[in-house]
Amino acid sequence: MTLLYLIAAILLIIPIWILYPIQVLGKKRKPRGKLILVSNHMTAADPFLLAVHHNRQVYYLGKSEFTKKSKFVRIIFKWLGVTSVDRDKPDIAAIKAIIKRLNQGKTVGIYPEGTRNYKNEDIQTIKSGSVMFALKTGAPVVPMILCNRPKLFRKNIYLTGDPVDFSELKNQKLTSEVLDRADEILYDYMVKLHQTVRYYSSLKGKEKKNLKKKLNDKNIKFIDIYNEIFNISDNKNNEITNG
Repeated sequence: MTLLYLIAAILLIIPIWILYPIQVLGKKRKPRGKLILVSNHMTAADPFLLAVHHNRQVYYLGKSEFTKKSKFVRIIFKWLGVTSVDRDKPDIAAIKAIIKRLNQGKTVGIYPEGTRNYKNEDIQTIKSGSVMFALKTGAPVVPMILCNRPKLFRKNIYLTGDPVDFSELKNQKLTSEVLDRADEILYDYMVKLHQTVRYYSSLKGKEKKNLKKKLNDKNIKFIDIYNEIFNISDNKNNEITNG
């Protein structure tokens, strides 16, 4: 953990908890070791919220436009361990830096929608970067999905999923078709998490308590919980996923 990141965490953790009260479900589903943490992206506060609710430093990807405009931002990015990425062209140096972080056992934070979603709270189209790093390094991809757009003093919920299953793409060459399929798998999983956390937020009483217990039990697969909630059989779920 970088020194500046540690200082920032100490100074910000309590104010963020107060300003943005968030319940985190399923946190034990995250495996130890190298990890790609992905989430939906709706406000500039999102990286801070995600970092505060993860027990290790998150090494984010940041737009190189920010560092080009400001030397101060460039220094802050360096101290916080942020990797600047040029979105307009292949950035080999950035790719190598991210892969190095993962191979060192770090947590890399990526917003796979590519940019903030100003229109609504639905999951947007996925870019292929996060999945490419996963397929190259074997790092598990774990989504943490926010229920609603973060607003000051409004209660919110993070739902953590299981590592996304890309086994059908194992040992395949990273063609555009394979990456597109990986994006579809990740998108489908993130949508299901979002649907589930919204459903959870609508419940009350014993029903909500029982679902919370299941979501926090790492021995119960998230997809089984989702299928039970929405009355989807295994065969029907396969048809939806592959269709």
